[in-house]
Amino acid sequence: MSGFWRIFLIVCVSVIVIAVGFWGYFYYKKIKNPTSPALHAISPNTFLFAEIKNLPQSFNKLTSKTELWKELIGISSVNKLHQEIMYFDSVFKTDSYINEIYEQNRLVIALNDNLRGEVTPVYIFELPATERGLSIESFIKKINGAKSIVMQKSYGKTELMMVNISSLERIFNYTIHKGLFAGSFDEQVLKEVVDHLNSGEPVNTNERFRRIEQTAGKNVDANIYFNYNVFGRFAEKFFNHDKFPDPENLFDFGEWTETDLIIKSDELLFNGYTITSDTGQSLLNQFTQEPQEIKLQEILPFDISLLLHLGFENFEQHFLVRSKTPTYKERFSKFESSFRKKYRIDIQQEFISWIGNEVALAEKHSIGSNKKTSFVVVHSSDIKTAEKALSQITLKIDKAKGLNSFVRESGEYIIRKINDPEIMDKVFGHFFSTLKENYYIILKDYVIFANNPTDLIGLINNFYNQKTLVENFNYQNFCNNISDRSNIYFYCNIRNSLNELSNYFNQEFGDVLLKNENILRNFEGLAIQFSYINRMFYTSIYLKYNPTYQEVNPSNWEADLEAEVAGSPCFIRNHKSGKLNVIAFDKLNNMYLIDHIGQIQWKIPLIEAPLSKVYEIDYYKNGKTQYFLGTKNYFYLIDLNGNYVADYPLKLITHATNPVVVLDYENDKNYRLILALADNKIYNFDMNGKLVKGWKKVQTKVSVTQAIEHLVQGGKDYLFITDEKGNVTITNRRGEERIKIKNKFKKAKNSKFHINRTNSKGVFISTNNKGKLVYITDKGKINTTNFGDFSEDHYFLYYDFSGNNINDFIFIDGNMLTVFDRFKKVILGHSFEFNVDRQPVIFEGKQNKLYLGIMNPENNEIIVFDKNGLAYVEQNLYGINSFIVGSLNKNGKTDLIIGLENKVVNFQIE
Repeated sequence: MSGFWRIFLIVCVSVIVIAVGFWGYFYYKKIKNPTSPALHAISPNTFLFAEIKNLPQSFNKLTSKTELWKELIGISSVNKLHQEIMYFDSVFKTDSYINEIYEQNRLVIALNDNLRGEVTPVYIFELPATERGLSIESFIKKINGAKSIVMQKSYGKTELMMVNISSLERIFNYTIHKGLFAGSFDEQVLKEVVDHLNSGEPVNTNERFRRIEQTAGKNVDANIYFNYNVFGRFAEKFFNHDKFPDPENLFDFGEWTETDLIIKSDELLFNGYTITSDTGQSLLNQFTQEPQEIKLQEILPFDISLLLHLGFENFEQHFLVRSKTPTYKERFSKFESSFRKKYRIDIQQEFISWIGNEVALAEKHSIGSNKKTSFVVVHSSDIKTAEKALSQITLKIDKAKGLNSFVRESGEYIIRKINDPEIMDKVFGHFFSTLKENYYIILKDYVIFANNPTDLIGLINNFYNQKTLVENFNYQNFCNNISDRSNIYFYCNIRNSLNELSNYFNQEFGDVLLKNENILRNFEGLAIQFSYINRMFYTSIYLKYNPTYQEVNPSNWEADLEAEVAGSPCFIRNHKSGKLNVIAFDKLNNMYLIDHIGQIQWKIPLIEAPLSKVYEIDYYKNGKTQYFLGTKNYFYLIDLNGNYVADYPLKLITHATNPVVVLDYENDKNYRLILALADNKIYNFDMNGKLVKGWKKVQTKVSVTQAIEHLVQGGKDYLFITDEKGNVTITNRRGEERIKIKNKFKKAKNSKFHINRTNSKGVFISTNNKGKLVYITDKGKINTTNFGDFSEDHYFLYYDFSGNNINDFIFIDGNMLTVFDRFKKVILGHSFEFNVDRQPVIFEGKQNKLYLGIMNPENNEIIVFDKNGLAYVEQNLYGINSFIVGSLNKNGKTDLIIGLENKVVNFQIE
């Protein structure tokens, strides 16, 4: 059992021991010494103690009325503890006198250090002045069984009692001394308490402690006191020294903190004050300034999971105080001297002088991953001065190192880089050392640093699409208990940061966190604040339990349409910017052009809903692109600015039954528009809506509803026309039958034609309505092969999914996905809890790797596979219609575009 849970268990079991102490008290005939307050027993080795005024009420509130405790008992050791608390509580209530003492007297639980360097609790109880002649042995046997053993030894003029608690197989030590009951599982720690009662100075004789004690609340669940002077040596046992190279200095915040604990069903709130020493060496003494408003949440990305925010009325004054502390002075002076010598830069004059009211470290984490994105955000009191100074710093450093300065434009923003890895650490402190590369941009009156330019571009996109932390509804709700002003503010989204948090602790404690992550992730967030008020620091700690936590839409951007999205979005190229844009439609038949950062450039109404996809057309053959689509009765051609081209829209002679296909056989921009009309004939139009001369209208027996497919093989064009019954006609570009199929077959409705790249059984392949693979030779002969039993509703795809330069055979049928290699060996199989009823999407990710996306029709979740199985499992991808995948900015990022109610959403897949 870890040290954390061991202490927690001890706290509970001590309840029974306290009862034993009561009875021990009545073992004495008379109390000779006057009663001393419990705080007199707090030794100099105590780093934390809690006063609980009504023990049974607090326990009952925690165990019976809080949802967070009900979550914690899912951990086996805590569940065992819970059962023991319930047992002992019920035992005490069987005796009215014990129960009266149990309810009406104050308990102090103090955490001390024993000779083995372990954290050991001491339980101190103020006893009533009355006595009852009751037998301690009989009560012990009543609650602990016949195996209980009571022993006694002298320690000076004090008697120490030892009780064997059979259920724990441990010896508990206690004494009655100066009207107090004191007990511990460690004899040496108990002796320290006795010594302190005899000759030590009570903690509440210290003037600074009394100031803190006077702030303690009365009607609260507990008063918790924290002694920073001795905490450092305890902290080093639990923390990772790579993250905290000097934990004693790290926790030299001040002298004492008192917080009032309030227990709610789904929250723990600690509010109180912290007082610092007179020496001026405490970390908090650097922040004796007016608390500042936390504003940079307005520019940080919405999915920040760790935030350390520092607020300054005057940063230079703060820096002056900090630079005089022994732990920082030597470290910074060496850096400052080296910086001046190497680069001829006065770091205080050129970097520190322009810093304003806020400095923050912000991190993004992914659940179950150690990957993180870090930002350092610095407010400037004069952003023009800051921009000029930073530009000079980058030039001087690059010149001294013989480097070409990094300059990259992203829209209207310029990204630069300070080529010195130590500057963040030395100026702002060790926590900021996670920033080494120091790429930066200027945004509003902030300078934002990151480890790579891509992170800064993502931040810019989030800012312009209002995907910021202040817009995150979870964070907004969480902040209802957080002040909007402080000197130090730490926020942690526990759900997303658990992996990163475990890295800050030693191996043992970090493993405890990860072992119970499924439970701990239901604790949404933790916040800690220090604000300078009345020569003390108002201190607030807030822990929120939220099992119904809903992830904020993690999309890279969202575009709001007038009505619900209709059909699938599609990519088109912007001939001016070279970026991919998105065309989308809503159910009011509006057509939208959305640029690469999610901004709607225009909206135009269509007469009716689109039937085809959108094609890029160079109508004037001048390098400028227009967008062509077909509806049931019209052809549309629209330019980049949302204007109709030439005489468009053009009305058809009768309504279409399938989507129009646009072909450019010779890549000479002589486009052909091929589609089926209501008379069951296949028509071929030019871009002016005129019938193409020489085209032989193909007559079908029944309607054609699928788009005509076009393949080129051996320098020849093949058009595949499939009617509603699955009958196939194969023609050339003039409409003449190119392959006469000798053995009729019915093509599966969810299968396409592909050029056969596996063997010589046929030129083309597809599948029939029996689920068989069909080969078509150039003479029209049909050959089949069997990959298994598949229904007529199956989906068939033919791609090099395994990445070995040989195409694989992909079947999705009902709730099964099966991928075969050319030898019919299954290389991937997966069973869903639903039946697939939407067209799967094959797309290319990083390093030309293929992925397969399948939508769950029950919850609209998108499930992604690669050759190894499930992929992108950490991302929450979802929508309501077909999706498209590509790279909008050609930046190595993969964008998945889909409709979600009345929004077009861009999920950036990582």
